[in-house]
Amino acid sequence: MQLEEEIIKLTRAIIDLTEKLDLNTTRKEDIDRIIPVTEWNNYHSWPPIGGLRHMIFNAEENGIGCCIKKIGKRVLIIENEFLKWAKNHLGVNEIK
Repeated sequence: MQLEEEIIKLTRAIIDLTEKLDLNTTRKEDIDRIIPVTEWNNYHSWPPIGGLRHMIFNAEENGIGCCIKKIGKRVLIIENEFLKWAKNHLGVNEIK
């Protein structure tokens, strides 16, 4: 009898912990990944780094500034924003 009660207590504790973990999880899609320009092609094949730098250099003309963050000399790309920009401005639906 005592063993059964202990098993029930432990089971309830596991269920409580599982519910707490489920509340604290975030989906991968909800996280804005920030990628340094030099590492862009580790995640996506398009655009190549040279093309991406060209877009960044001409950010005022093409509107890509919403996707760029500069920290010191590092230039970072906000991935979700870039993908939205590419879809809206270039008609690109999927970037691998």
